[in-house]
Amino acid sequence: MNEIQDIHVVQPRGMEKTLFPHQLLAIQKMEEREKEKTVSYTHYAIESCVGIYADITGFGKTLSILGLMTRDSMEWNLEQDHIHSSILCVYGHGSILKKSLLFFKRIPTNLVVASTIILRQWEEELNHTTLRHSLFTSKRKVTNLDPLEYDVVLVAPQCFNTLMERFPNYAWKRFIFDEPSTTKIPGMRPIIAGYIWLLTATPDMLLYTTRNSSNFMSSIFSTYMDYTLYKNLIVKNEDSFVKQSYSLPPLYHKYHTCYQPVYNAVQNMISDNILAMISAGNVEGAVKSLGGNSTSNIYDLVRFEKVEGLEECERKLLRFERLGDEERVKRWKSRKDNLLRELEEFNHRIALLLSENTCHICFEKNVQPILVTCCQNMFCGSCILQWLQNHNSCPLCRKSITTENIFYIQSPSSSPSSSCRTDKEEAENDTETRKMEKEKRCRKFQTKMNVIVDLILDRGKEGKFIIFSSYDESFEPLCYLLHDHGIHYTQLQGRNESRSKQIIDFKRGEMTVLFLTSIHDSAGMNLQESTDVILYHPTSEDLETQIIGRAYRVGRNTPLHVHHLV
Repeated sequence: MNEIQDIHVVQPRGMEKTLFPHQLLAIQKMEEREKEKTVSYTHYAIESCVGIYADITGFGKTLSILGLMTRDSMEWNLEQDHIHSSILCVYGHGSILKKSLLFFKRIPTNLVVASTIILRQWEEELNHTTLRHSLFTSKRKVTNLDPLEYDVVLVAPQCFNTLMERFPNYAWKRFIFDEPSTTKIPGMRPIIAGYIWLLTATPDMLLYTTRNSSNFMSSIFSTYMDYTLYKNLIVKNEDSFVKQSYSLPPLYHKYHTCYQPVYNAVQNMISDNILAMISAGNVEGAVKSLGGNSTSNIYDLVRFEKVEGLEECERKLLRFERLGDEERVKRWKSRKDNLLRELEEFNHRIALLLSENTCHICFEKNVQPILVTCCQNMFCGSCILQWLQNHNSCPLCRKSITTENIFYIQSPSSSPSSSCRTDKEEAENDTETRKMEKEKRCRKFQTKMNVIVDLILDRGKEGKFIIFSSYDESFEPLCYLLHDHGIHYTQLQGRNESRSKQIIDFKRGEMTVLFLTSIHDSAGMNLQESTDVILYHPTSEDLETQIIGRAYRVGRNTPLHVHHLV
């Protein structure tokens, strides 16, 4: 590894934990940036006191920053004021510059901002250094803060603006913002510092998520910043070198094909956003996005959308044929042909679904199928009606339903004399072969919830599962099923104190399952005790990296299993 030969930084004095080669090299690169404050190329140079430290998730960026602080090699003369300059005018192609100059009192303190849970992790790591530090999570405590008493001040996002208002004339030695793309500070005030470090494993996410707000971060990454300039702000080791520097246990990915009749029927027929809702179990949200309500049939909504599109094509064709606009006529004819093909394919999928779909009550082929609007699944007519005589909830998603929430679906293969057999009749009439076929169908048509429960039960008492979905609706029916099987679970939500307790309970094994519904709540969090990560639906590559990184990180000593439900 040539990178090791390039490392000149040694283990910082004052740190108990031994740093790995990639962390030492990261410190070296950051010290060079702090010294030069310039990134030079052949035909241009970038002057900057902002850097983005972006090593891959889970490989100890926090310790690298603490090593940078402990070595403390950045020049910072406390006897001199810090001069913050801004260019006002440029004349003579840069021969004359007019600048504004603002003077600030330098202090030797580093300021760290992160979510409260991540700050606890910073505090834990700082306890293994000689750096003087303190954590501030309330505005009341901030009003009594004297930053000169500490080398490192840890501040929660809700306290940041209060701190800036209290010390408007201070220039901090460094400002470190951990996971700024997911940690929001409404109306974030400007901060003056010798150097600003932004920590993230997904720098592209940082560039585009901060542009929509109006605060200090959006002033850095404005819409006028081109990507070439932006990527030159990044300090990052090669991923291969990081992985060689510290060898994590194996990471296993497993893909589970689940029973998703609605998803399969409408795939490529609707927008990706609505399709993602269906994959996550948020069928009601998908129905509403298609213009329906709680009693709507999603298949009719999709078909209606296609028919409306065809009607629009007919109107446009009639208009442009009259105008003699051949180019637009050709374009609308092509669109009409595409819609006709999509409608034909959709009708074929529905016919196939009706002919092959299996009832989740009797596990036989549906007879006189009825669709329930809550999760848009189908059951035998007699099965679901018999079920509703004794229950007021859906057999699959557990949501409350009445006869208003069910629809008969016409099937060419249905006949009035057909009926769904009871378990007693099956016991009397089924041959051994038919019983085996039935068991195969039961295994074949496993819902996502069934797959999750099986995975947890197979893992046993030692299992600790992170389950991620972008939608809360994924977890409501799953909670009922976990409760039925005696599986303890918790969802990361509520106030900071509540979140901290939820994480502690999960780490101690008091909770087997931790639900995550937003990466904003967990970015940078250390959950290396997890044995498995379950992704309830497909996500972007950046988001998947962040989720897996909660468990797959430095300090882990057992393999991690990642399950994709598809």
